[in-house]
Amino acid sequence: MKIAVAQINTSVGNFQKNKENIIANIVEAHSNDADLIVFPECTTTGYPQKDLLYNSDFIDQNIKLVHEICKFVEDEARNIMVVIGFVNKNSLTGELYNSAAVIENGTIIGTYDKHLLPNYKFFDERRYFTPGTRYPSFKKNGIEFGITICEDIWDDGYQDKPITELCNINAGIKFFINLSSSPFSSLKEAYRATTLRRRVEDSEGRPILYVNQVGAQDGLIFDGYSLFINADGYYVIIGDAFKESLTYVNFNEFTKEFKSCGVYFSHPQFPKHDELPKVFKAEGVPSYLKTNEMFKIYKALVLGIRDYFEKTGFEKAYIGLSGGIDSAVVCALACSALQPKNVVGLLMPSRYSSKHSVTDALLLAKNLGVKTHTIKIDEMHQAYNKTLKGINGEYKSDVTEQNLQARIRGNLLMAFSNDDKRAMVLSTGNKSEMSVGYCTQYGDMCGGLAVIADVYKTKVYSLAGYMNFLAGYFMIPKNTVEKPPSAELKPGQKDTDSLPPYEVLDSILMRYIEKQESYDEIIKGNFDPAVVKKILMMVDNNEFKRQQAPPGLIISERDLTTGRRMPIANGFKV
Repeated sequence: MKIAVAQINTSVGNFQKNKENIIANIVEAHSNDADLIVFPECTTTGYPQKDLLYNSDFIDQNIKLVHEICKFVEDEARNIMVVIGFVNKNSLTGELYNSAAVIENGTIIGTYDKHLLPNYKFFDERRYFTPGTRYPSFKKNGIEFGITICEDIWDDGYQDKPITELCNINAGIKFFINLSSSPFSSLKEAYRATTLRRRVEDSEGRPILYVNQVGAQDGLIFDGYSLFINADGYYVIIGDAFKESLTYVNFNEFTKEFKSCGVYFSHPQFPKHDELPKVFKAEGVPSYLKTNEMFKIYKALVLGIRDYFEKTGFEKAYIGLSGGIDSAVVCALACSALQPKNVVGLLMPSRYSSKHSVTDALLLAKNLGVKTHTIKIDEMHQAYNKTLKGINGEYKSDVTEQNLQARIRGNLLMAFSNDDKRAMVLSTGNKSEMSVGYCTQYGDMCGGLAVIADVYKTKVYSLAGYMNFLAGYFMIPKNTVEKPPSAELKPGQKDTDSLPPYEVLDSILMRYIEKQESYDEIIKGNFDPAVVKKILMMVDNNEFKRQQAPPGLIISERDLTTGRRMPIANGFKV
């Protein structure tokens, strides 16, 4: 049996576009004599649908699309069986199910309803769906197979074990198909492989074909990486990383051993030292280039930007270029996603800006081919100062004056983007700064998308290094990479005036946010207790800022918005 794996990029609610994509894949698979084609979870609607699932017209259009696919198969592709994710509805009770339809000869011969409904982080499926109770199996070319949907394979911690139950009820099952919409995180690939190995063991050696969505929806990014894992637990990645693909698997291959090839990565391997660009040879090979992490983060963020713009109808990005590392990385990512002609940089120096801030920003723009505008903000800043000091006398804190500069820049960015059709401001704050509130409401937090809000500062530097590696030279200027980070809102200011070095800060934040360690647990890591207490209080006291930030692209298991849900009014203190 020849199986087509359709790893596609769907758009929530764009039924016409989704239909065209689905049918195009069926046509190609049919022309290549595939017996079966498999699509991801919720292909018809896109995922996650959120409260669109309360809209009856939305549900009806999704079901109508399934019937249109049936009609197409009946008329144009009768020989191929289609397994596709959709939202099913009980016509009597109105209950909704996250389901897979199995279509043969233009007829829905059966459905499978997702059993395990995740309700953590950005998942909220129990709000909308009813869990499945049936354990059907299906046959094609005389070969019996079972279907599961996404969380059904992540059954550790659940009483219901869908794969085990399917095997108990249908002993003739030869393999399983899992339809997924599994979001990306930098560690997810390894988790998936380990989880799938356990499910193969649970099924007494039945192989699993895992088909994942690709693309981005709001802040979520789906990496694809569809794979199959054989009876011995060896897996092969058959779907491209971060892009659509239609690939084929023969059932006979499921029973072969893959010990000879082990794990296949569909991205470039790390080059030999003599193939490195000259910029890296003097210092040797940076550690972050020895892993695939930066490749995955880079690809994820580029895809996240591209899909966010395409699916919301925006075309052009405005970015405040300060000469610093964050804005440089965001600008480079935007150019990769949208092309340089659709990216505009605003340079907004004040009397506190160093000369190299302007020259570094201009050099970056030249390297990337980005158009820029330079607007000096001193006159505007002095006008604000004059007005406010006339009312209040002297400022009680220099933070007021610093925030004014950031807000003037935010206003200018928003004004330029408002005046340019289909333009959006990209916010440039990183996860380290957002965590501790080292950012200004209505200032540098302005924007329609926070590109690196889930990237710690130390990783931002690694990402800059990776992009320079890809370019083969200091595309992001050497001075930008090497100079001490500074907001430049007062004379001689450096980030370390207010924060510990980012290596220390990020280590504390990762323990507190990612690992959810307590104060007592963190200080066991040989950190200064006073520093830890200060950082944890800064994190807790700035929740109100984070909940007013633009949506951010998610690349970790615990981002600051959907992955970490904290109250703003919070009397619990460290």
